[in-house]
Parts: sequence; C-alpha cells; structure tokens
Amino acid sequence: MLPRGDGPVRGRIRTVEDLGSEAFVHILVDNQGATTPIVAKVATPFAGRPGETVGVQLAGTVHYFDPAGPRLASVAARLDG
Repeated sequence: MLPRGDGPVRGRIRTVEDLGSEAFVHILVDNQGATTPIVAKVATPFAGRPGETVGVQLAGTVHYFDPAGPRLASVAARLDG
C-alpha cells in the first residue's frame, strides 16, 4: 500500500495501528455502491492519517474473512483490469 497513494484501488483511512516494526492500516473502500473494510499490513514508518485518501496496491497474500470472524480463504493478490 502506498501512503497518500498511487495504487489502483482508492480508500479512506479509518485508523492506523502502529506496532513498531509494522502497521495495520484500516481502510474503507467503495465497492459497487457499498463500503468494504480492508486491513493492510505495511512497513513503518507509515505517513497516512485517519480521514486521508490512499491508493492501495494489493501484493503478497490476501485473506478473506467472514463477517462473523473465521477466515474463508487465502489467495495470492491479483487485480484484474
């Protein structure tokens, strides 16, 4: 994910959890008229702040979770377009 971004997917930062060696960035992405929450693990330091818009580039592994909590699948990141 790129702070203040250049990625193909745009979203708004909700919160940033800075854990020292990495950060978890909670982002809201508009998806076909609905808002989809995603969490990105990024290297620190991360310059984005809540409320800012960022561009997201998917890389590595993407994990899909059921809203109730269990992980449904893990797949290699890929954007078709």
